[in-house]
Amino acid sequence: MAARSAPGKRFAWSAAGLMSLFVIVTCLLFVWRGTSATSAPKNPTRSADGIRCQLFLETDGGKPVRCAAVLDQKPEEVWAVVTDYSRFGEIFDSKLWRVVLASHDQDPDGRFRLVGRVVAPYAEYPFDVHIRHDTAADRSVASWDETDGEGSRTRGSWTLTPLEGGRTLLVYQQEIRARRAPPVIVNNLLLAQLGGAVKRVKARVTP
Repeated sequence: MAARSAPGKRFAWSAAGLMSLFVIVTCLLFVWRGTSATSAPKNPTRSADGIRCQLFLETDGGKPVRCAAVLDQKPEEVWAVVTDYSRFGEIFDSKLWRVVLASHDQDPDGRFRLVGRVVAPYAEYPFDVHIRHDTAADRSVASWDETDGEGSRTRGSWTLTPLEGGRTLLVYQQEIRARRAPPVIVNNLLLAQLGGAVKRVKARVTP
């Protein structure tokens, strides 16, 4: 007669199987979240809708992380905050890193140059970014697109669109392609962090 497995042993195998299943599902969700992009922008219609973030598929094939929110303040009030580079770190600091700005000035071509470093627990990353301002009655954009010549690229923007009632649709986009980090990891990190920057802008303009 075949020997039966002891109850404790069966429980151990069941627990191991459930743990393995959990790890597999978590990994699949992680990959799906970091690679599944949609071309329809997810915009809230009012400030109470909160911040909506997505991996956004652009017409040229780009896949930035996009976060959008409606603010009850006028575009010029919001613009004054996102372009206040003397307080740059207040918007972009997070639990994972802090931003140390060494200098900010304006280039002869009109772009704004920011030099500093991102300080993480076990590493520091220097940055030297040039931000272009494009303002019009129907939209204001602060954008950047930087490469290091070795395969890494950082591009992003703040876009402000006026809404009825003196409100603003604020959209923050960021795409980072790092030579040593797979896009799925970078995208998941941005999806977890970009909404915080929008939230801090919202807090700055809210009385």
